[in-house]
Amino acid sequence: MQLNRSVFGALFLLLVSSLSALGQIQPATRPASEADRRISVWLITFGPGEEAFEKFGHTSIWIHDPNASPAEQDLAYNWGMFDDRQMIFYWHFLQGKLWYWMASDEVFTGPFARIGYLDYYAGVLNRSIYLQELNLTPQEKRNITGLLRATDTDANRYYRYDYYRDNCATKPRDVIDKLVGGRLGALTKGKSAGVSYRWHTRRLTIQTPFLYAILEAVLGQPVDRPISQWDEMFLPMKLHDRLNEVQVPDPAGSGQMVPLVRSDILKYQSTRPPVPEAPPTVWFWFAGVGLVLAGFYLAIGHFVRRCKWARIVFSVAAVPWALLMGLGGIVMLWGWFFTDHVAAGHNENILQTSPLMLPLVILLPRLVFGKTKFANVTRWLAVLAVAGALIGLILKLTPLFFQYNYDIIAVTLPVNLAMAFIVWRLVDLSKAAAPSTEPAASGNA
Repeated sequence: MQLNRSVFGALFLLLVSSLSALGQIQPATRPASEADRRISVWLITFGPGEEAFEKFGHTSIWIHDPNASPAEQDLAYNWGMFDDRQMIFYWHFLQGKLWYWMASDEVFTGPFARIGYLDYYAGVLNRSIYLQELNLTPQEKRNITGLLRATDTDANRYYRYDYYRDNCATKPRDVIDKLVGGRLGALTKGKSAGVSYRWHTRRLTIQTPFLYAILEAVLGQPVDRPISQWDEMFLPMKLHDRLNEVQVPDPAGSGQMVPLVRSDILKYQSTRPPVPEAPPTVWFWFAGVGLVLAGFYLAIGHFVRRCKWARIVFSVAAVPWALLMGLGGIVMLWGWFFTDHVAAGHNENILQTSPLMLPLVILLPRLVFGKTKFANVTRWLAVLAVAGALIGLILKLTPLFFQYNYDIIAVTLPVNLAMAFIVWRLVDLSKAAAPSTEPAASGNA
């Protein structure tokens, strides 16, 4: 009986150890063979595309393994898979809990059989393609092939996505860095990139103004902090560039250091307009929009007490702005305090798009059409919203308020100032026009 228990215990420990080893996805350790030498490993870098999620580029690791079955000889592994056809995706997006996964595509066959995987990105999506062959030893080729195949399973493919810290470029970065003994990290982790996440976000989205404005509004202070060259490789093209700087021991055994990238091929050059090398200064364009809107509201507001049409036009035009500012403030508070969107935290724009503006959606038309009840509440809500915006601008003089949000300030502050001026004036006119409730003076001559 004791022997049976001992045997059972040994088998149990063996099972636990085996499962643990599988969970860690250990690379193959058998000696490299001549077949391993024929494997080639490529990093595929795709340039920006048309869709919002394509603006930052994309990365895949392509394994050419002539030893594998025909269906597996050319597989491109990428960590950029998601499914936006399910409503749960958008709910997870609002919460900041995005589940992405890794998958493999057959480069020359499979779903892209008619035109090819690379030709799809070039001919259909018009995205630039760079191919970098990595200078690896046969053992390293076998290790990365085994690792990618093990990850390309339902048990291991899923991960929590983060725009900047865990995405389709940082995953290959981490795999390659581990493969070459941390040389990529040693080269880049201690060096400042001299820029921030927002700096890159602005330059990569400026050609899509609506997307640019939304991201400028919802991203907070975390994306304004300086980043290292390691962090900067959240961008596929930066990963491409840094790999060209890495040196590794010669796989041929000469004892010398050689480039990690054996060859760097521009497979296809997109005909899209080139992405700016640095974000342009555009706050004056935002200021122009803000001043035009402010002038429009002031002009219509001037006739509100005289013309019925002015009251209608002003209400129709002002309510959407108050709704945008109020809901915008609520969205920013939600992103900051109630989601896992790290990049949305400590957002200074909460002082520019205040939730205090939301009640004006109802109160402002009432005031415009002569309803004096809640007039003072309407006035002070408008004033407090502007006061918060001015405080946010003044606090820029302190080191604690370093978020780049001058574009948002430039468009919102003039309009909110105009709104507050009009509300203040309407309240004063309403009080002046109200009949006096004091008794008339009387007495004997």
